[in-house]
Amino acid sequence: NLEGGTLTMEEIIAGLRLAIQTGKVIPVLCGSATLNKGIQPLLELIAWAFPSPADVGEVNAIKAGNNELETIKIDAKGPVLRWGWIKF
Repeated sequence: NLEGGTLTMEEIIAGLRLAIQTGKVIPVLCGSATLNKGIQPLLELIAWAFPSPADVGEVNAIKAGNNELETIKIDAKGPVLRWGWIKF
């Protein structure tokens, strides 16, 4: 809301974080891991702008073995969840 004039840096950051968390904004950065170019800005953006798993609350996942969709509540004291893939 710009009716009050200008936004503070805190308001801009809060709005960007919310937009990323809700999927309204998808940041795009370019870099090269082999040349170590653009990696630090990417890591810094992930650290301060992307939601932590605790902020998400719940995720939908497909259970391995039976392909059933289930909702998993994010809980720091709950079981460890892993996701991975192998590409040959």
